[in-house]
Amino acid sequence: MNEGFDEKIANEVHYGKFRKKGANAIAMRGMYIALVIGSGYALFMIPWIEFVSVLVYSAGYIFGRRDGAAVGMLSMGIYAFFNPIGASPIPLYATQVAGMGIIGFAGGCMSMTKAPFIRRNIREWTMVTGVGLTALYDILTNLMITVVGVIPLELVFLSGMPVMVLHMATNAYLFAIIPFIVRKIAGQEAGAEKIELKGEELKADEMEELEEIGKGNNRSDTIKGDRDDAL
Repeated sequence: MNEGFDEKIANEVHYGKFRKKGANAIAMRGMYIALVIGSGYALFMIPWIEFVSVLVYSAGYIFGRRDGAAVGMLSMGIYAFFNPIGASPIPLYATQVAGMGIIGFAGGCMSMTKAPFIRRNIREWTMVTGVGLTALYDILTNLMITVVGVIPLELVFLSGMPVMVLHMATNAYLFAIIPFIVRKIAGQEAGAEKIELKGEELKADEMEELEEIGKGNNRSDTIKGDRDDAL
């Protein structure tokens, strides 16, 4: 990883339009929540492959800690309540919502870190963080399943351990590509902003040109009026 990679993300994402407020910001976060929920339903039948946690983490990376946590909690709140196999029991539901909020918050923390050894190896650190968060989320939700009495503890770990390992392995790869996705989004946003600024510059040039033309016409009218007076 080159040193300019993380600087690009910091300048164009952390200090960019993604962190600003207003109607457009709300709409962008709403669309992101819809994307997270849709990805959850799309891969519902494959428990060890999911994009929900990856997208929530990237939401924190792009929008910041607070909004990343909000995207994670709202997304999981809707998804877990309208789950195809039925809404989760309240203790498990609360754990799922809180766990996804932690993942979104962690993404915001990663994008704000100033530690040089992390920023120079942002892909590796994002991957390690993703694996740790995946393990934490899976352990907490599996334990809560036993607490609510859905499945006995022994069966949860015997049947869930292979799935958890596969889940961590797939998320290791998916989390590693988050910086590249963010850089792509940031590049598009920066390009749009440059086009907008260019348009404003062109408008300013046109206004100056019209003002010059107007001044020229006024001078012509003044000279013409002086000649008429002289005659």
